[in-house]
Formats: sequence, C-alpha cells, structure tokens
Amino acid sequence: MASRLRLGVLGVGGRWPRFRDAARALRDELRVRAVWDECPARAEQEAARLGCRAVGGAVELLERDDVDAVLLPGGAWAGTWALERACAAGKPALCAVSPLADEERFAALAARAGPSAKVQVALWPALEVLAEAAAERVREGLGPPALVRAGLVRAGEAADVLRAPAALALLAVGAGYFDGAPRAVTAVQPAPGFATVVLELEQGVVQVSLFAGPAGSNACELQVEAEDGGLRAALPRRLSWAGAEGHSALALPAVPAEALVLDRFVQAAREGALSGEGLARAARALGWLRAARRSAAEGRRVELAGPC
Repeated sequence: MASRLRLGVLGVGGRWPRFRDAARALRDELRVRAVWDECPARAEQEAARLGCRAVGGAVELLERDDVDAVLLPGGAWAGTWALERACAAGKPALCAVSPLADEERFAALAARAGPSAKVQVALWPALEVLAEAAAERVREGLGPPALVRAGLVRAGEAADVLRAPAALALLAVGAGYFDGAPRAVTAVQPAPGFATVVLELEQGVVQVSLFAGPAGSNACELQVEAEDGGLRAALPRRLSWAGAEGHSALALPAVPAEALVLDRFVQAAREGALSGEGLARAARALGWLRAARRSAAEGRRVELAGPC
C-alpha cells in the first residue's frame, strides 16, 4: 500500500461536502484518486476540485490499481448496490449510505458478507463521536450503566419517525453502552411524528424518544444512569456528568465529526484492522428498528431471540 491511503469516491451526494473537507484536512494521510457519480458532470466537477480522475463507472473505479479503499458518502442514487460491489472487490469501505435506503438488500448483504467484510458504517458521525466520548467518561468513573435515554427532536424529519435514519443511529448508540444483545423491544407510536422505543437488555434498558418538531427545534441528547452517577450529552459537543468526585463538564474540540470518522477509517484500513463487525452492527440495529415498527403496529412487546 502507498504511503498515503489512495481513496476512491462512489457517489457525491449525501454527506459528501463534509467528507470532501475532511479528505482535504487529512491530505497527509490520504489522497483521493478517483471519483464516480451517476451524473458525469458532477463527478468531473468534484474531480477537478480534488485534482483526481473522474471515472465512467463504479466497477471501473473499484478495479483501479491505484484505489486502495472506497468512500460511499450516501445519497439515494444507488442504495446499497455500490457497497455490495465494494465488498465483492474486497476493498475497505467507509459507508455513509443509510441501511434504510434498501433495508432488505442491506440485511442480506450483511448476512452474506460475514466477518470477511472490510466495512466501517457511519450511521450518524456527530452522534457516534459524542456517544463514544460519553461512554469513555462512564467507564472511567460512573460504573456499569443501567439506563440509557436518547431523545431526538428533528425539524422536517419524515412523518414516520420509525423510518428515519436518526432512529437507527440512536438505537445502535444506545445499545452500545451494554454488552450482549437486546432481548425484546416495545414501541409506541401514538402519532406519525412521535414514537418511543424501549430495548430490554440483560444489564439494563435503552429508551429512545423521537419527535418530528417544528422548524428550528433540532436537538439530540443522551442521558446515562449508571451505578455510581449519571451523564448527559447533547449535540454537537457538550458533556456533563456527576459521580463520586462531584460534577464535571466538557466541551469536545470543534473538529468536524466526519474528519474524525475518516481518519479512524484510514488508520484501520492501513493496519488491516477492519472486519465485518461494522456491517453487522448496523444490520443488528436495523433488525431492532424493524421489530420496533412491528411492535408499534401490533401493540405488543416483540421478542428478539430470533431474526427481526
């Protein structure tokens, strides 16, 4: 592998502008070598900005000898098709395509690819960075968690909040505070723009509340109740917690989450440390979300012992 990771970009929709800025910031660690998009003019424009080549097809990009890994910034243009091609090519992939773009295909890909897949899935970079910092504080001084609450108010979100990408990310993040898999899920959806989901685990409970609010009402917050204290985390970067040593607060550095996620991917790809766990984690969260929809529709608690 070259001294800098040589990256190919499949599609320039979704979160691409943020990832493009991240790639520029990490120019000592990576170099974008090729860009493809279903709109050739868009691919040419982005390639000119980055000083690389625009290619005629996704397969052509994946087969290039000067592309070590691929970035899928998301967007509705291809669902999970490009991720399937990347897995088949055996090249490391950072995927920001939401599994909700094509749920059946994503679940089938995760089951088929297994541990050999070299995929890192970015469901919601800003939330994942904040939640990881919060989890570190919990481990350091608050003891085992018993309850994780996640609340989201998102202006302009889909009317059915149980089909929103943010719901998937919140379930994955909340369950990440516990070992083991959820045993059951219960969801209540009294109106299309509001829902509450409860995941039951052996060590504790995750409760996610989702609300499609009015313009200007965006907010996302995590609360962790642990054995020796509690923590609150709010996007974009605020943390506060209380334990045996008193109250503390922290503001995370103002570094774009996409830059942190991309940097982590570059290091893992270079070290050969990527596995199918990233894909499997996203697929598990998708299963919980689908079970939550079933729970809300049927008005009952849904066991998670088998496939969701």
